[in-house]
Amino acid sequence: MNQSNLNQNEPKVEAKNITPQTTNEIELPKFASEEKSIGTLKKDTQKSPVAMLILFGILIAVIYFIPIVTPYFSDILDKLGISNNSEIYDGIPDTDTTKDNTDGTKDNTQKEPPKKKTYTLEATETATLDKIEYTAFQKLQEDTYYYLSYTITNKSTSTYSFTTHKIFLEFYDDAKTYLGSILVNTPSLNANSTVSVKSLVNQSIYTNATTFQIVEKQADEYPDANLINNTLTCTLNNRVLTYTFYNNKLTKIVDTNTSNDTNINYVNSYIETQTKINELNKVTGVNAIFIPETNKFTTNITIDYNIVNSDLTPNDTLYYVKDTSANTIKYELDALGYTCN
Repeated sequence: MNQSNLNQNEPKVEAKNITPQTTNEIELPKFASEEKSIGTLKKDTQKSPVAMLILFGILIAVIYFIPIVTPYFSDILDKLGISNNSEIYDGIPDTDTTKDNTDGTKDNTQKEPPKKKTYTLEATETATLDKIEYTAFQKLQEDTYYYLSYTITNKSTSTYSFTTHKIFLEFYDDAKTYLGSILVNTPSLNANSTVSVKSLVNQSIYTNATTFQIVEKQADEYPDANLINNTLTCTLNNRVLTYTFYNNKLTKIVDTNTSNDTNINYVNSYIETQTKINELNKVTGVNAIFIPETNKFTTNITIDYNIVNSDLTPNDTLYYVKDTSANTIKYELDALGYTCN
């Protein structure tokens, strides 16, 4: 049989146009006897779990390293107006108030406190601190003692306590040499009120002082006091104050004072002292005695702080409250002209 005839007798298979798939579907195999396929299988369009873990790790790394790398870009941040990185990334305010030197190191030099104002020691001068005015200064001599008298006016709207605020006047001569200081010794001053004060000063202040400064001091600025048998005895004229301490804290006061009729204010002092004694005897733990004698009187007052819980400074500014330190009493009585040892 002719080969060409054999080829002509074979059934012809029609060619079909096969177009490339452009969807996410994959056609399944066909059965031999059917023209149609079984169906299609969709491709998995979701991300791989491994890829998700990698992206999450990168995110964590970026968050962790931002605070570390940002200081290296401080110049760029400064140009953007961001100069305190710790506030942005750490949430902690930068409390370092020191300035950087040009070499990058910290300048830890402490700023000097504001300079104290110096006033002239004369009658027409008016000195001010915390809305309290000091004026009408005048030097006085009585017998062998020297004083400085002045007036204090409270220009504020509230009472000012001189037992809470320890105010000192510090004196200097023309060469700016320190001559000594006095403590303003008055209990309190109501708003818009004025009081006259007379303070004992040393001879050097009386003779040479031409200027002064007003200073408020805290107890921790006072030098340490040396005690003898846990006591401190302070004497001025005929008055002797003995303070007793335990662990440097005040526990007892004994105040002995004698006044005679040579004092120009003897009559007034006699009446005022009797009143003071009567008031103190109302306090549990206080034993106050008034002894009248010929042309004089003597007082003996004992305050036991194991019993007394009251503040007795309104009765006398030298009756310090319980547990006051020896340093405070020694320094302040020295500034009042007492000799303490």
